[in-house]
Amino acid sequence: MSNARDPTLPTSLKHLPLIALCFGFFMVIIDATIINVALPVIAYAMHGSITDLQWVVAGYALTFACLLLSAGSLGDQFGAKPTFIGGLFL
Repeated sequence: MSNARDPTLPTSLKHLPLIALCFGFFMVIIDATIINVALPVIAYAMHGSITDLQWVVAGYALTFACLLLSAGSLGDQFGAKPTFIGGLFL
């Protein structure tokens, strides 16, 4: 039986899985938006054009996708919970 559905747990502990998932989703949203916030600074500091900035975004998205696939593979090998906790600490 899942800890979230265990009626013997205190109310504060029943929400821990939801809080952990919300924190993980928040990290993904921050990760996805931080490159867009940094684009003007990158363009100014490196005298980049729009094409250069598109390459930066594409390279970032490709790296993120590769790491996401690798994390999925680690989740299959070691389990979802240890992989999620390791990813949060990493």
